[in-house]
Amino acid sequence: MVRAAGPPDDTIASEQKVSEESLPESVSSLGVELSRISAEIQSINSGFQAQIQAALVETQRQIREELQKEFDKELERRMSRINETRQEIDRAVAALETISKDIDGLLDDHGTDLSQIIRKKAVQAEMKAYLDGLRFALSD
Repeated sequence: MVRAAGPPDDTIASEQKVSEESLPESVSSLGVELSRISAEIQSINSGFQAQIQAALVETQRQIREELQKEFDKELERRMSRINETRQEIDRAVAALETISKDIDGLLDDHGTDLSQIIRKKAVQAEMKAYLDGLRFALSD
């Protein structure tokens, strides 16, 4: 039988024995390296989570501030409208009181034309309706 050129059988067996003996060391060092890599990945992950959490908190703060500005602006606009409506209600109430006094004065004067009283009553009814509309607008 002709042998191919290569290391003798003893050399191969010796290398396999050395390789088998160093296998537990290699597995052990591989385990240590995997543990180190895993710890590094966890560290990086927790760092990213902290950054994401900080970004989320900052974004929430900015959104809150923006919403608060919009709310304040809308509140100011509505309060201005409410104040204007209240002033108009006060003016309408004063005008209605004046009309009522005028009607009372016309009724006390027996020489007053009935058409004058009817016109004043119509104006009074319009003013009451206007005042009701203002109060309704204020209730919204």
